[in-house]
Amino acid sequence: MLPDLNIEIDSESGVWTTDGLPMIYAPRHWIIGIHKDVEGALGRETYRELLYESSYRAAQHWCKEQFKYHGYKGRELFEFYLKVSSQRGLAQFSLITYDMKAGLVKVELRHCCYVLHHRHVAGNKSSPNTECYAFTGSFSGALTWIASSENLTHKFIGVETECAAQTGREKCELEFKSVKIL
Repeated sequence: MLPDLNIEIDSESGVWTTDGLPMIYAPRHWIIGIHKDVEGALGRETYRELLYESSYRAAQHWCKEQFKYHGYKGRELFEFYLKVSSQRGLAQFSLITYDMKAGLVKVELRHCCYVLHHRHVAGNKSSPNTECYAFTGSFSGALTWIASSENLTHKFIGVETECAAQTGREKCELEFKSVKIL
């Protein structure tokens, strides 16, 4: 399977771009190794909070740029985000529930890079922790941006409600609920 991504590589600088945004192509073990080392150095909770906020802001920037580049909005924009995230090797993301007016969105992950790494390192041992929390900030940021673009007063908060690294199952689930803002 080849990804359906518009990848351009500048012949002079070597910079990769997709849909007008600079990208970095890197091995999974490198990205996850850095993730785990920073988590270990800062402590899981501090790192989770930092990652949540930074990926939240990054997703809002991405949504704004994709709206300008493609004109995507609403559910179409979120489904596009899931599609390109899936094609970048992070996981296979599927939308389970999308009710923007009620402020509830659920996403299923299969073949998550963090779970695959955990299983590679730990074998069949269950993880005492959820491993896919890294996605909660970015999807919350995207959903909040979409809500704002639809003149809805939602701020989304995401949590991992099921992790395959803990359960031994093949899927993880993320849930995003809105906190109304005035």
